[in-house]
Amino acid sequence: MTDHAGFRCPERLPASAGEEDRVLGRFPCPPRVPTPRFSSPNSPLPPEELEQLKACLEEVNDLLRTLGNPPDPKNKETLRLHLRRLRGQRVLVEMACGGGGTYAHGGGQDEGEGQENGGQESEKTGQGRSYAGILRDAGKDYLELDWGKREKRGDREEQRRVLLPYGRVCMVTVQDPDESFEPPHHPELIDIDPDLRRDLVLSFGRVVASNPELISIFFGLPLHLRLRQEAGVRITVRLEGDTVTGQLSEVDEESIKVRTAPGAEHRIILAEVCAILI
Repeated sequence: MTDHAGFRCPERLPASAGEEDRVLGRFPCPPRVPTPRFSSPNSPLPPEELEQLKACLEEVNDLLRTLGNPPDPKNKETLRLHLRRLRGQRVLVEMACGGGGTYAHGGGQDEGEGQENGGQESEKTGQGRSYAGILRDAGKDYLELDWGKREKRGDREEQRRVLLPYGRVCMVTVQDPDESFEPPHHPELIDIDPDLRRDLVLSFGRVVASNPELISIFFGLPLHLRLRQEAGVRITVRLEGDTVTGQLSEVDEESIKVRTAPGAEHRIILAEVCAILI
């Protein structure tokens, strides 16, 4: 058995090699040789008819799964995974909050209640607020949309965002669906640094718990942890029949504090929040 550019097979590791070397090792594998792959036909149908049949079967299977699995309001993980497949798509989120109106990505934003959509006033629905924008992420208990105009903060421009708690969401609809859009099928961490990969294998809990991005990928980031990333930022919190604007000064699992004026803070229970504009 021969060596290839420093590669050493696991059975030839020295006895002194540690557990880290045996798991993911510091002995890189040789580069893969590109090899063409030809799949054998799995159906006598022409490709177009086969794709139509697959789409039809998938639709039937979705219906059967829906009938066989009654909705469970507590099963937010399934909802989160489904919504993450829509990242990058433009969606309309209908909310169960008072003060109807549609708030659209690309429109201007007042600090209070005013919102325009391309220079026109929003359509009032009477059913609650609706937010339209690009789905950025789906957390453990909230949706995040890229929404509104980009704003200058310090020496850079940032996209305005809105956080929408699942408990207030009535419906999510894809607007102007792009037929060519395909959700990513490859693992999100396939190209990570080898050292991080080894740490995840050997110390998964410690590594993930200390990294909000990894928490978001594996479990979904809770709303209160997401808000801690915005400490000190000016936000607008929409409630039933009220709006609070100020600097986010404190966050805990149940509530946040917003500094509305020097020496004046407003405590808001997260369960009462309709939307948070950042």
